[in-house]
Amino acid sequence: MRFTQVLMSSAVVAAAFIGPQAHAAGPTLSDVLGNSGITLGGSFDASYDWSPNDAVTGRVFDVEKDAFSFHQANLTASKAFDGGVGATVNVLLGDDAQITSGGGDEVDVVQGFLSYTAGNLSLIGGRYVTLAGMEVINSAGNLNASRSALFFLQPLTHEGVRATYKINDLASVSLGLNNAQFATTEFDENNTDTTIEAQLALTPAKNLSIYLTGYSGNEDSSSIDDLTTPGNEADDANLRSDTLDLVVNLNVTDALYLGLNADYFNTEEVGGGSFEVYGVAGYVGLKLSPKFRVALRSEYISADDDAGQGDTYLRENTVTLAYAVTDNLELLAEARADKVSGSLNNEVFAPIDGAPEDDQYTGTLKAILKF
Repeated sequence: MRFTQVLMSSAVVAAAFIGPQAHAAGPTLSDVLGNSGITLGGSFDASYDWSPNDAVTGRVFDVEKDAFSFHQANLTASKAFDGGVGATVNVLLGDDAQITSGGGDEVDVVQGFLSYTAGNLSLIGGRYVTLAGMEVINSAGNLNASRSALFFLQPLTHEGVRATYKINDLASVSLGLNNAQFATTEFDENNTDTTIEAQLALTPAKNLSIYLTGYSGNEDSSSIDDLTTPGNEADDANLRSDTLDLVVNLNVTDALYLGLNADYFNTEEVGGGSFEVYGVAGYVGLKLSPKFRVALRSEYISADDDAGQGDTYLRENTVTLAYAVTDNLELLAEARADKVSGSLNNEVFAPIDGAPEDDQYTGTLKAILKF
């Protein structure tokens, strides 16, 4: 008995000198998600934008002047279930969500869909991003800091169903039915007609990919921008709208990338006639070193208006220098020039020193964090 008391007393004294013992660390968020089969990824985008013009027009997201902007926290969670079933949710928070939502909200569910895969066939249903275009909503997926003028004209998201079938290693096809073509979250509910989407994806070589995409259907014009005056919308009416989009990606070497995006848009106008737009954008991406890269973009857009407003031509050139601080953090510095010509009133950009301008100059410093 005495021996037991001595041992217990010794243990108490030792504990007093050692102090409290650390508890085992609990599971991290990554552990919890990994154990549940949920994958989580995303990015953060913040910038400072400058312009000598009184305001920035004709842009999608980078619309502020001489101001800091928290553009987006882009978060995606997905889970795969047994039997080829899956679910994906993509949420956008920040200034950019005000555009994608169409209602000014700083939180928007950009994508939310169920998926099913069986062999070479995959199906998704819900809300998802468009098949058209070179550039994407997620800032981390683009070469440049700003979005192109073609991105301004292209659809962003759709609600509907989409099927993709892989024919072989060289080709796949996609076909879908959507509520609308040029719809935001808010406007998507207004459209009463169905838009058809189709895409042919080709990979003739490991370093070359080609995507030919088409959209066609009647569109509620409240979801279509008046392309002659960026930011304005046409009168409400269900009008025929067609889009044909071509994207080509070529990795010439590990350090040199070339890209091409060509578009044709045709939209009926209220009162008759149609509005046609042809556009092409070229991309060059060059890796200068393990840390530095440069990206060049040059585009030309021609808009033909039957309503008597005349033809409009837009030229845009952008140069972006990027520095990879780490594998996850990249800093970008960009200079861009836009110029409009040919229309009856081509002074569509905000004034410099009091008079409207036919050109616009902007500069951007941006930070993008990926995880």
